[in-house]
Amino acid sequence: MLQWRRWTDEADRSDGVLGSDWVYKNGAVNPRIASGTINANASGVFPAEYKRLLASADQYVATTIEQISSTSNFLFLRGSGTATSGTFPLLTISTAGSEIATATSWALAGYTARASQATAIALFDVIEFFVVSNVYYQFVNGVQRGSSWPDTTPIANQTGRYAGLIAQNNNTTRFGRLTVGDLRPSKLAIPTQSVNRSGSY
Repeated sequence: MLQWRRWTDEADRSDGVLGSDWVYKNGAVNPRIASGTINANASGVFPAEYKRLLASADQYVATTIEQISSTSNFLFLRGSGTATSGTFPLLTISTAGSEIATATSWALAGYTARASQATAIALFDVIEFFVVSNVYYQFVNGVQRGSSWPDTTPIANQTGRYAGLIAQNNNTTRFGRLTVGDLRPSKLAIPTQSVNRSGSY
């Protein structure tokens, strides 16, 4: 039986800070919960790691888009769990499309595009970003978008075990539920387990 550990934050609680399941990397109030979504309510770059330790370098993160704009927001994998990010992989999301990239700080210094696609991300799209054996993929509504990125060097962190999101610039894009896990779930656009539950398929 194939097994994936995965956890979901449904963002279905009172407006305010994300809470104890998250670690803020820039300040203490953003990203935040707003009307059942996750977003930033100030200008700036606001990363947050979801405190679920993943088992290996093969990792998965997914979200639903509840509001979308031309301002880039991000999902990331292989977060370091520390104040120093190292070189980490991220997926850029906006109305202009999406791209797999890397950055060398939580403030997005050293941002480098790795694999882009120009099909717009739309309201209610389900976005998946995952890595298997150092090859990164992006899926939208269960279908691969653009090319994968094989990190053959490798460039990105090999020891980071956290996933999360980066919101920026004042209510531009809103994420719905966010799911993290060890691998991409088979035949599921996005997992449905609640926080602190795992499942086998």
